[in-house]
Amino acid sequence: MRPLALFTYLLAALSVLAAFATPACAAESKLLPAEAARHDAHAIPALLASAIAAPDPARPSLGPTLANYAKSTGNAPDRHEGLEAASRRILAGGTTTLVAPDATSQRLLALANSLTTNLDRIDATRLDLRPPDYTAQAPALRATALLARFHARRLLAAIHYNLFLRGQRLAELYAATLDTQAAIETWRALVALAGDRKELTFGSPPVTLAGDWRAELTRLEFDYKDLEAMCCPPDESWLREKVWAPAAPPGR
Repeated sequence: MRPLALFTYLLAALSVLAAFATPACAAESKLLPAEAARHDAHAIPALLASAIAAPDPARPSLGPTLANYAKSTGNAPDRHEGLEAASRRILAGGTTTLVAPDATSQRLLALANSLTTNLDRIDATRLDLRPPDYTAQAPALRATALLARFHARRLLAAIHYNLFLRGQRLAELYAATLDTQAAIETWRALVALAGDRKELTFGSPPVTLAGDWRAELTRLEFDYKDLEAMCCPPDESWLREKVWAPAAPPGR
């Protein structure tokens, strides 16, 4: 990663750690829609860097193959549980004091929902009442929400995939293909939004999402076909098997 981009992610990482220290609902509810949107958008790449890996132009999806993605440990192993470690814990019936991957998935989805809601609120206001830089930054902000949704679902696919590798249960592999398919649908929406733009920038300090989105979609689809070939069509008995499911979000 380029030094400037890495510096940007480190700055954002500091902001997301502060966000974890304060209950999100208490901190974010006091912000105006534009401020809240920027807060959520900066938190997403920082969380990705901590829990999985920092996105970069060469790997905007953090790797097109699920097999490699499923080995991710992130840049904060003292805080976030790695994906392979999570599968070992799940099979052993253990617990962890770290942030589990499914909790990271839930946090990414919550950030994406909050970001999208605030962007919709801004879109609903009169043009003269919107922030002056909003029109230019809106595509990047919405792309960031889609990126969070993509990884929220792909994290679940990676857990199922690792459980398949360790337990050799094809039902888990089939569950991984379903989550991968859903993640790819989100990536297609990202491609439609980005169009021919290879870079999308928002915020101060600026955060740039960069990559060949369409080419990455082709690579993701190619890997999905390999997964599908391993397990599909599924045997009817697999569909009756109980597979791993993420823990319910707090408060439910």
